[in-house]
Amino acid sequence: MDDWPRMGEDLDKNGIGEPVIRFRKPNVGGSYAVATPQTSDEFDMRVLGVQWQWESNPGRNWYSLTAGK
Repeated sequence: MDDWPRMGEDLDKNGIGEPVIRFRKPNVGGSYAVATPQTSDEFDMRVLGVQWQWESNPGRNWYSLTAGK
């Protein structure tokens, strides 16, 4: 386990990485537009937005976009 890669930056050299506040974006070989995920909690579309995904396969009986406000 001692040779596992560490997460974050080990500022105090205790083997535990602290979160990195800023980091240069890696060179991925091209330029891409900034993508912002949906954040609205309005249910005004015909399908649920990706922000409403769960860690499971959703069932149609779990929700309704037409039954009520």
